[in-house]
Amino acid sequence: HAQNEFFSVGKFLLTGIFASTLFQDMIPRAVAAGGAAAPWKALLVMMGLAFVLSLCSSSDAVVARSMAGSLPVGAVLGFLVFGPMMDIKNAAMLLSGFKSGFVIRLFATTFLVCFLVIGVFMTGGSGGIRI
Repeated sequence: HAQNEFFSVGKFLLTGIFASTLFQDMIPRAVAAGGAAAPWKALLVMMGLAFVLSLCSSSDAVVARSMAGSLPVGAVLGFLVFGPMMDIKNAAMLLSGFKSGFVIRLFATTFLVCFLVIGVFMTGGSGGIRI
């Protein structure tokens, strides 16, 4: 059973590792694209980057800290909150077990809730947090 489970989930793990490695080189360009933009655009860029990079939450923290100096606090927080909840690996694994309509609704709900809550946080002056 363990061997079957390993090979069943292993393809998603390897795909995630490949995508993470591929986009490690693109992080500086994404930071430059989001850093000069409005806070809402930076938040969208960072949430999109969190989805595409498919990092674990520990790696998310390291990447977010390296970007903290050039992005608004809300954008970094969006990266940290959205990344562990929904990413490429998770979406692929969900699609292997659930209907695509459910996965799309789950993704949209997760994205909207994260975006709106962090947007309210950003509107309120980021709670006095400085990174």
